Amino acid sequence: MKAKAIIAMITTKVKSILQERAEQLEASLTVENAEKVVDVIQEAVFSGAAEGLKTWLQESETQKNTVVHDGQNYQFNRISTKEFQSSFGKVTLERRLYQNKNGESFIPLDHAWNMEHQFATLEVREAVLFALGHMPARDARQLFADARRSILRNLRSKRLRNISAPASKSISMNFWKRCVKAKSFRKRKRKSWP
Repeated sequence: MKAKAIIAMITTKVKSILQERAEQLEASLTVENAEKVVDVIQEAVFSGAAEGLKTWLQESETQKNTVVHDGQNYQFNRISTKEFQSSFGKVTLERRLYQNKNGESFIPLDHAWNMEHQFATLEVREAVLFALGHMPARDARQLFADARRSILRNLRSKRLRNISAPASKSISMNFWKRCVKAKSFRKRKRKSWP
């Protein structure tokens, strides 16, 4: 059932964006129009992927009125909306918030995918830490604005999860510049990590 719902949401989102921008897709081939078409397709794909992730997560949400966590009973209290930054863009989720008799809150959905007290998915947090370890914040912001998804995908493919923020600072700036210039991390042979 989840797969059908996810496929339907992704397809609907991608189609709606492409249909809204149909006139740009019909434009004649020029450098400017090619850039616009790439932007339209990229927006459709990212929006569809974000919608698919959102659907998958919300389909996984518990519907119970009472849950047990760390030996304590939590009662359903309300729906809580939160925005997460994913590698596909922003995803806004409506999550079920539970409270125990002491007023402590628990959100099973956040707990299930390790997003308690987080604003971004793991790959986004890693990419941001890596970039901030090598450049000023304004340059990192510009880097992500320019590169968006490809940088995140490339960083994730190099399994940088094992590099902590202090360790990431020891990676040379030249290595970072070479990686950004490369079309793909996968095409480069990794010599060794510090």
